[in-house]
Amino acid sequence: MTVVLGACASTQDPLSDVRGREPDPTLAPREVVEIQLQALGNNSASDEGIGIAFRFASPTNRAATGPLPRFAGMIRTAPYTVMLDYDYVDYAPLILGDGVAIQRVSLHRGTQVTVFDFVLRKQRSQACRGCWMTDGVLFRGVTRSTTGQLVLSDALNSGIFNRLS
Repeated sequence: MTVVLGACASTQDPLSDVRGREPDPTLAPREVVEIQLQALGNNSASDEGIGIAFRFASPTNRAATGPLPRFAGMIRTAPYTVMLDYDYVDYAPLILGDGVAIQRVSLHRGTQVTVFDFVLRKQRSQACRGCWMTDGVLFRGVTRSTTGQLVLSDALNSGIFNRLS
């Protein structure tokens, strides 16, 4: 399924749909990823979009990537920087396990496609019991515009994915 978000969103205030959103047990894993990508793809000069995305990071993720200025710096470096400037996103079918979900996304910018896996966990802590929150985002590769061939990242072979389950 293709969803056009990112820089080509046509509303006057592209963050209006996600500005007040908070982690909530009624949100499905894909909805969490959609909120994060819409916020990042429409980030403002004050980094409001990055801040919204950071709200949906799990406590474990926030401890590893935060505080917010550090998280913002990470988002501005490759390979994550494409999340701030993409044309549209394709969502693969969600993989759902016991309290863990994986949402693969393909971010399209021009003729280049960058693939990430969002790993989400249903939270058990009192702060947001039952909320799906992002534990990590794994870079999977980028399609080279000249060959159409996916160049996979080292994360696929590093065992990091196995440590998340």
